[in-house]
Amino acid sequence: MSQEQNLYSLRLLFDSKQISSGELEEKVKDVLAEFLPYVEIKINQSSKGIEFVLKGTLEVVDDCHHKINKKIVETDNLNFQRLLDEAGDKIRQQAYPILAEIEQLFRVFVSQAIVDIFGFDWWDNFAPADIRNKVQPIYDKHREDGASIDPLECTQFDDLVKIITAETFEWSEDRSLSAADLLKLLHDCDSIAELKNKLEDKIKKFAFWDIFSRFFEDTKKWEKIKRDINFVIKERHKVMHHRPIRLGVIKALLEKKSELLTLLDSAKPELSEQERTEARKDIQKSESQWLPQLYESTLQQNSQMLSQIKGLTQSTSQNNLQILSQIKGLTQSTSQNNLQMLSQIQNLTQRIRQQDSKMLSQVQGLTQRIQQQDSKMLSQIQGLTQSTSQNNLQILSQIKGLTQSTSQNNLQILSQIKGLTQSTSQNNLQMLSQIQNLTQRIRQQDSKMLSQVQGLTQLTRNQNLQIPTQIFALTQSVIQQNLQILDQIQALNESTLQENIQEININPDEHQDLDIQSDINDSDNH
Repeated sequence: MSQEQNLYSLRLLFDSKQISSGELEEKVKDVLAEFLPYVEIKINQSSKGIEFVLKGTLEVVDDCHHKINKKIVETDNLNFQRLLDEAGDKIRQQAYPILAEIEQLFRVFVSQAIVDIFGFDWWDNFAPADIRNKVQPIYDKHREDGASIDPLECTQFDDLVKIITAETFEWSEDRSLSAADLLKLLHDCDSIAELKNKLEDKIKKFAFWDIFSRFFEDTKKWEKIKRDINFVIKERHKVMHHRPIRLGVIKALLEKKSELLTLLDSAKPELSEQERTEARKDIQKSESQWLPQLYESTLQQNSQMLSQIKGLTQSTSQNNLQILSQIKGLTQSTSQNNLQMLSQIQNLTQRIRQQDSKMLSQVQGLTQRIQQQDSKMLSQIQGLTQSTSQNNLQILSQIKGLTQSTSQNNLQILSQIKGLTQSTSQNNLQMLSQIQNLTQRIRQQDSKMLSQVQGLTQLTRNQNLQIPTQIFALTQSVIQQNLQILDQIQALNESTLQENIQEININPDEHQDLDIQSDINDSDNH
C-alpha cells in the first residue's frame, strides 16, 4: 500500500490459455469505465500468465474488485489467482474485532442461559454427540497444557449456533402414514379434534432457540437475531479464511452488533422457577422426538456403512483371489525357470572342471620347461662368471703397471714444478727490487715537485700574485694517492713471495708414498 496517498493494490493472475492480454484489457476498460480516471491499471504478459494490476483508493479498489469478479471472472468462467489484495486485507482487519465482539456477546448469553435452565452438566446431557466428539480433542489438549476451560469455549462459533438453532420433529410433513400409525392415533384419541391436535404435535418443529426466547419479552426480535447470526457466520468465514469481503460489510456488522447488544441488554437476568420448569418439559418433549430420529438416522448410516464394508470386503476378496492365482502362476513359472537354470549351472560346472584339468596339465609342462631352461642359464652364468674373474685379474695387473708408470711421471712433473717455482721466485725477487727502485725514484721526484711548488708559491707571493689554494690542495692529493698506490704494490709483491716460498717447502717424497699406497689398496679390493 502506498503510504503517501493511501493507495491500495490489487494483483490478479489470469490463465493466458483462456484469454489474451488484449481481450482482457478491452473487458477491463468496458467494465471499469466509470472508474478509469481514478485508478492506475497495468496488464503484463509473462510466462506464468497474464498479470493484472490495479491501484487506487480503498473505496474505488473495493468496487472495481467486485465488478471484475462478477462481470469478468464469473461471466466468462475464467481461471485466475488472487496474488495481492491490499484493500481486502484492510477491510478484514476492520471486520475482525467487530466479529470477535459479536461472537463473545453471543457466547456469554448462551452459556448463562443454558446453565440457568439445565445446570452445569448440560454439556454431557444435552449437547449433540457429533459436536461433543468434535470438541473433546480440543478440550483435552487445553487440559494437558494446564488450562482450565469450559467445553463451550472450545466449541466453534458455527457449532455453537448449530446447537441452539437445530430443529427437531417427531414426524416430517411428507411422512407416509402406515396402518399401524393410524390405528395407534385412533386408539389414543377420542375425537377428530383431538386427532388433529395429535398430528400437529407430531409434525411440530422444536429447537433450543425456542427455549432461549423465554428470556425476551419481544420474541420477534429474537427471531431476527437468528437471521443476523447466519449473516455474521458467513462474513466470519470470509475474514478467517482470507476471502474477498466488501467494504459495506463493515457497516452491516456494526449494525448487527448494535442490535444484538440492545437485545441482550433487554434479556431477563434469569428465568422464574415456573419458566424453568416449562423449558425443561419442552426439552424432555424434544428429546422424545429427536432421540428416535437420531436412532433411526444412526441405524441407516450404520446399514449404509455395513453395505459399503461388505462391498469392499467382497471386492477385496476377489482381488486377493486374483493376486493369489497370479502369485501361484508366477511361483510355478519361477520353479520351472529355476530347474532349467540349475541344469545349465551343472553343465557349466562340468565344463569348467574339464578346462581346469587341461590348464593344470599345461601349467605343469610349462613349469618343467622353465626349470630346464633355468638350469641351462645357471650353468652359462657360472661359465661367464669364471671368465669374468680371469679378465678382472688381467685388468688388475694392467692397472697396477699403469699406476707405477703414473707415479714415476708424477715425480718427474713434481721436480719440474719445483724448478719452475724456484725460477719464479728468483724472477719475483728481481721484480721486487725493480719496484723498490721505481718507488724510490717516484718519491724523489715527488719531493722535487713539492720543493718546486713551494718555491713557486714563495715567488708568487713576492710578486704580489695570488695563487688559488685549490692548486695546492690538488697537488697534495695527487702525491698522497701515489703514495697509497706504492704501498699497495709493495704489499702485493710480499704476498706473492710468501706463497711461492710455501710451495717450495712441500716434501715431494711424501706425496709419492701416498699415491703408491692408494693404488695398492685399490688393487687388493678388486
